[in-house]
Amino acid sequence: MEDADEMKYFNFKNYTIEYEIFGRGKSVLLAFHGFGQKASQFRILEKSLGAYYQIFSINLFYHGNSSISENPIKDYFDKSDLRELLEAFVKKHEIETYSLAGYSLGGKIALCCLEILPERIEAMYLFAPDGLKVNPWYFATSHTQLGRNLYQKIVENPKLFLSVLQGLSNMRLLSKKMHSFITYHMENKEIRKLVYDVWILFRHLNPDLQKIKEILGRYPIEMHLFFGAYDVIIPAKTGKKFVKKIQNTDSLHIVPLGHKLIAEEMNGILMDILKNKKDAQ
Repeated sequence: MEDADEMKYFNFKNYTIEYEIFGRGKSVLLAFHGFGQKASQFRILEKSLGAYYQIFSINLFYHGNSSISENPIKDYFDKSDLRELLEAFVKKHEIETYSLAGYSLGGKIALCCLEILPERIEAMYLFAPDGLKVNPWYFATSHTQLGRNLYQKIVENPKLFLSVLQGLSNMRLLSKKMHSFITYHMENKEIRKLVYDVWILFRHLNPDLQKIKEILGRYPIEMHLFFGAYDVIIPAKTGKKFVKKIQNTDSLHIVPLGHKLIAEEMNGILMDILKNKKDAQ
């Protein structure tokens, strides 16, 4: 296992993974950040998670300096690729078992890791995880040529799209918070392109919720799902439906926050959970 440092790089086949290591715990936690963020985001939770875990916080592709070179055969990254990369990463670091943390987009990645390598996982910490519900706009954009063409036009000129959004907001068909969230991601061309690139690359990386339910019934994996009470992006009702599906309502934690759950306020909640975990050992 490596010592903590600033930034590290793992090269495997056509992948370059940038990551950092922090925390003073004995167990290992692999952490995946949200869209538009970086691995360093999880340092906010070092006070809590870092007291129990050594955290390997990983930059997703198109974020930081993580990259994937062009593949002449396919233009996507799927579960078979994830499995191969994950197995190589933990082998390189001599990690036998580990826990996973993921926020929003990173939550979807963590759920896919759970699906493909459940026997290695001890616990899950998912913060407003994506992937629990199909987003029709995401599906249309990433899985259809018409959707791709339309979004590419929006990348170049978003004025009409933003006008439609404003109209929906004025008619109260779109909440102010959702309108603000979408506008933020659409006003800047660099962010618009990042949205498109990430959606296209990960379009086949969607967790199989039925399989995950079966896995959680078979393996003793500790599960914690955190949702913001005021989150309009991935609302708490999404989490409520999921925990009913996996028949584990105790795993749900609804916190007095919005969508930004990787925040200082989470440390107290996580410290209580980890204290109970230590007491039970």
